[in-house]
Amino acid sequence: FIFSVDFLGIKESNKKIYKYYKLLIYLHGLLFIGLLLLSYSTILKLSVLVSIISINSLFFTGIYVMLKQKTISSKLFVIAWSSILIGAMLTEFQNIGFLNMSIAVSYGAQIGVFIELTLLSIALAYRYNTVHQKLLQTESSLRELNIKLQDKVDEQQKI
Repeated sequence: FIFSVDFLGIKESNKKIYKYYKLLIYLHGLLFIGLLLLSYSTILKLSVLVSIISINSLFFTGIYVMLKQKTISSKLFVIAWSSILIGAMLTEFQNIGFLNMSIAVSYGAQIGVFIELTLLSIALAYRYNTVHQKLLQTESSLRELNIKLQDKVDEQQKI
């Protein structure tokens, strides 16, 4: 959850959405504390509700960021979340009798998680590479500025 918020750059790009996610994180924390105070069935229902809200929020925030920023990593994030959601839906459709039993459907959620992890790994590597390239460019620019500054200092000392 925190990884997704950081990965999408929500804190820097949209303060309102970031505050919303902080609220969801606090809700998850309250549910954890609620384990000690409430009945199992109550906590289970509340956990499912908050999880459904959280998962859908992450998915739609991913779409929002993808449309706004148009980065490869945000596109991979949305595709990754789509794969896990589709896999989970296939499994649930089989569980309630809408789909016939098959290996792909029976293990839909696991296949979705595998695809999600693979795509998020690729997206994270791409993002790391992008940040690394920006760092190298910044270092190069700083070296050039430092050389120019040193030349000006040397020029001033000659006068």
